[in-house]
Amino acid sequence: MLPLRLALNDQVMLGILEPLISTRVADWSLVGTLNIEVLRQRKSRCVIAYRMTIHDHNQECHLPFHVIGKIFKGKKGEEVHANMKKLWKGGFGECAPDGLSIPEPLAYLPGLSMLVQTEVPGRQAGLLLKTQPTMKLVRQLARTLGKLHSASITPPRHWKFEDHILRCHPAPQVLTAAYPSIQKKVDYLLDSTRCISESFSHVPLAPVHGDFHLGQVHLHDNRSWLLDLDGLGLGDPALDLGNVIISLRGKLKKLPEQERPAYIEGFYQEYFQEMDPDIAQRIPLYEALSYLRRCCKKQRTSKVGWKDRVNEMMKNALACIDRLENNRLGETL
Repeated sequence: MLPLRLALNDQVMLGILEPLISTRVADWSLVGTLNIEVLRQRKSRCVIAYRMTIHDHNQECHLPFHVIGKIFKGKKGEEVHANMKKLWKGGFGECAPDGLSIPEPLAYLPGLSMLVQTEVPGRQAGLLLKTQPTMKLVRQLARTLGKLHSASITPPRHWKFEDHILRCHPAPQVLTAAYPSIQKKVDYLLDSTRCISESFSHVPLAPVHGDFHLGQVHLHDNRSWLLDLDGLGLGDPALDLGNVIISLRGKLKKLPEQERPAYIEGFYQEYFQEMDPDIAQRIPLYEALSYLRRCCKKQRTSKVGWKDRVNEMMKNALACIDRLENNRLGETL
């Protein structure tokens, strides 16, 4: 693939990145060599780290200058770059008073289909919570998500029910072909979530991440950075909550069982300080859809015992549907 070959050529990338350095940091220039590392690669998409050292013109001070290049399929990166610029200017910049930011979008390079952004410090929230969970980290995570859902931007993408099913890799039909005994449960889950989703079609929409989990936030001291905004669009805020709450429960499993609910409650308390409490009623819908995606992923990897894990997650998904149905029944009484 030509864009990737060019993106991995240090001489080509030096010619591209040097002007970005001078634009972002006046009177500074590159010194030494450019280090290139492929962080992730999948089909036509690739994430590459470019790490270099810069110095001032008097060569009295040297600083690291690290950026991330994300190669997208087609013109998707151009849309992501435009969305990130709006967020950056709309309160998610480097000097945000609340300490909640995104990586700075530096440029979109159409010849490479590449978005260039700054590399942010800190560690993934998931790693921090897995090794040393604290209520402070959980609340910081909730504030970050709440700020995104309150942002005054209107992304062109609109999250619809079909988008959630398309995110299943492989498709649910492949899952049931490999595991026919859960066919009825999957069909019931699909029919129920579609019907319930249609009943929620009137809810207020907000900017949503679309793939929000504990790996999408970097935390350091009192600051956080929201990452991977590829799926940013208008949707139900409960979408992100349904995704992240499953991820959060998983990371808290090392804690004594009686301590885990306090962290979930702390997350919700922080988030709903500023957000509409009606959002909470819709979270189980997106939990159920997230469990379905995870079931499909288990089939794709087909590790030993994957059917047992699918049974467990399908049970959780159907329990979410029961909660939704009970809530709807209570509203009609």
